[in-house]
Amino acid sequence: MNAAVRLGTAHVYSLLGVGSAFLRASAPLGPLAGVGVKGHLAAPVELLVDALAHGLVFLGDDHGRALLTQARVRVQVELWPRLALTAGATWNVLVSDDVDGADLPLFGDRVSTSGARTVRQWPGFSLGVALAF
Repeated sequence: MNAAVRLGTAHVYSLLGVGSAFLRASAPLGPLAGVGVKGHLAAPVELLVDALAHGLVFLGDDHGRALLTQARVRVQVELWPRLALTAGATWNVLVSDDVDGADLPLFGDRVSTSGARTVRQWPGFSLGVALAF
């Protein structure tokens, strides 16, 4: 789960926030930053294309660190003047020193290792709520 502030113009924006998977025992927590562009399709629908980088620190016993990057293409639908829903596809890349689970056969998952580094790539889906202030 992420919480971010989107700042910018009508067509170009930046994202600053924090992300966490607080329901997991060793929950990753860390800052996120990104950039994106927004295009108007047909009112009330907009197209959002952005890239995010998450610096993750895993809390709990393992105290690991990782970098998660995401490329996202989403559609935003305005429900009310200050409330919108977003949904779309993501491509995720995780770089870490942890090889745990790297041999699991997940749909669309690609794993490569180089020394102590493990790189995982997989497709995903993003669903969110946007509030305007």
